[in-house]
Amino acid sequence: MSVVEDTRKLVQDFLAPELKEISVRLDSIEILNLERFKESGRRFDAQEALNAERFKDIGRRFEAQEALNVERFKNIDRRFEEMDRRFIEIDRRFDRAEERANERLDLILTKLAVVSDVTELRFRVTAMESRDKAS
Repeated sequence: MSVVEDTRKLVQDFLAPELKEISVRLDSIEILNLERFKESGRRFDAQEALNAERFKDIGRRFEAQEALNVERFKNIDRRFEEMDRRFIEIDRRFDRAEERANERLDLILTKLAVVSDVTELRFRVTAMESRDKAS
């Protein structure tokens, strides 16, 4: 068993330190990777917080713009309502003017009918006088 023990001793003398060194190096790499992951996590959290603040700011700006637009539309609606009132008033005035014009036209037509009747009577009277003189 001397060969087995010699092999075992050889493995312990040469391989064990190498394995120990490899183990230490792996532990070191693992610690380094953990630090890098922690740093990446911190950077990700910081970026996430920055993005959240940006989205809040965009939300506030959007709400402010929306409120401004609502006020503008209300103002436009008021202006349209005022224009509608003006058009209704103008339409009412035109209706009154049309009624007055129709009344005046009726009056003129009535007076023209009277003048026409008077003129016709005049021609008849003139014709009768001419017949009376001739007889």
